[in-house]
Amino acid sequence: MPDPYVAHLFQEAPLYPLQRHMLVVEDCVAKVPPLFDALWEGDQKEVHALRDQIFLAEGLADHLKNEIGSYLCRRTAGTFDRRDLLALLSAQDSIADGARDLAGLLGMREMEVSESLKEMLQPLVEHTLMATKLCFEVAQKLDHLLGETDSPGPEELISGLQADLTAIEIDLEGRMAELGEALFERGSQIPPVAVFVWYELIQKISELAFGAVRVGDSLRLILAA
Repeated sequence: MPDPYVAHLFQEAPLYPLQRHMLVVEDCVAKVPPLFDALWEGDQKEVHALRDQIFLAEGLADHLKNEIGSYLCRRTAGTFDRRDLLALLSAQDSIADGARDLAGLLGMREMEVSESLKEMLQPLVEHTLMATKLCFEVAQKLDHLLGETDSPGPEELISGLQADLTAIEIDLEGRMAELGEALFERGSQIPPVAVFVWYELIQKISELAFGAVRVGDSLRLILAA
């Protein structure tokens, strides 16, 4: 049975439970920058501490996702299509999952980061976090976008979000390709296991951004309904 509190939230403010879930996801992602700071500094103890914090935040996001999903599978949420809301919920949760997977990978083994590798990785991390930040900002304005305020219009804001996310996605794809090539070019200088872990790390970083793109697409569908 769904949590009565979640059911109450849907009755009072149909979009608030998803916004509440996004806040938990945002808290999860907020720990990613210090996680990479610890990686750059070679502080594996701090990496493990932040990994545990991200795991905890992701667990809370997952619990709330299950409660909201359980409610939506049984009841409607006002005028909103439950499939659209479930798609948004899944997209939001994929961002938290990406942060969890990223933290788990970094906590598996101590990674030696050369200055040149850091210079290539850091922009990838920054652009990814920029994509998630854009989604967090728009998701928290969702109720206002649906008519509670006059500015800006939903079409304008979502179009801007999608344009920004598309630009970030294209940039990330290019950076991922460059990083992958650089890693394999240095294959003789880096232990094979480390090459594999770094390549997986690049994929996990990008998954956060691709989750943000999914959120943008889901928001567009909800606002277009």
